[in-house]
Amino acid sequence: MKIIILIISVFMVFKLEVSIAEQKDPKLRDENISATKVSVKYFMRQDGLMEYVYTINSPLENKGILGMFLIDLMCSNQFEAVSLPYADGKEGYLGESGIKGSPYTPVAIHADYGSASPYGITTFGSAMWGLYHIPGSKSAGLRLITTAKPGMRAYSIEPYMDNDASWAYPKEPDPAIPWIPDFTITGMIAGPGCPGVTEPPGETNLFAGTGFRVEPENINKLLQYRTPQKDRFHVDAGTKETILHIFYSDDIDEKTFKVQPAYLKHYFNPVAGSDEKVTLPLKKARNKMKLSVHTTKSLGTTRKENESHHSYKDTDVFEIRVNGSKK
Repeated sequence: MKIIILIISVFMVFKLEVSIAEQKDPKLRDENISATKVSVKYFMRQDGLMEYVYTINSPLENKGILGMFLIDLMCSNQFEAVSLPYADGKEGYLGESGIKGSPYTPVAIHADYGSASPYGITTFGSAMWGLYHIPGSKSAGLRLITTAKPGMRAYSIEPYMDNDASWAYPKEPDPAIPWIPDFTITGMIAGPGCPGVTEPPGETNLFAGTGFRVEPENINKLLQYRTPQKDRFHVDAGTKETILHIFYSDDIDEKTFKVQPAYLKHYFNPVAGSDEKVTLPLKKARNKMKLSVHTTKSLGTTRKENESHHSYKDTDVFEIRVNGSKK
């Protein structure tokens, strides 16, 4: 009997060691979805309403799974009452939660069969479609129907990530382990506008960078960009540089402007109320840079006196991957 117990114990220890050995290091996760392409077509319907139709393409260059697509619709304007064709009763439809949350441009959200589930309007005033698209797949027929004319809107695409037993996650959170925000794409696209607030689509549109849901709007616009129009993207194989056309707000504190990695800072000349085209070298397969600046306004207090002083800083992160390059 003792021999049997000993054999079983050795087997269990061996199985545990094998299981641990098979687990993957979560610090090495790369759920890259930055090659994703988003496009929109919009038109006036026969009933006089505007319809916006979005298509999302996840090419084979992606490594992660697309998990969620959101478009900002926040708007405090008053709109005339109108009957919209809501998706009541359709599979996957979550409803218009935003009615009880942030004010937004009135829309009816739809998803063609098989394109997304669930979908609805979030409490913070964004259109949301749930996705599960592996590299090489495409989703078409994500629709918004409204009376609003086109305006440039911020969007984000989040990866689907799990933390199942195949990953050796520690019991205590480790900030060095990448998670959904480290792979989320933020950009600009045409959508139902907010009259007098959003710009109409055109060549002069500015991208406010990352943080459109976590930074106050006036702070998020301390640094804006005509090029690029999203914060994570791919470039062709062999590309050695990229251009950042950056616009500095009148309210920036120029002395607080920072760039990481630090060797890139000498490429910039931040002057309040100006803009410049900055040509930056691409030295790696995966190039990442972070820009930040504080506002000159502190709402009557200094940054040291105000515990929420971090909210007066605009931080933007860009990631450019070069196709065909090795790590």
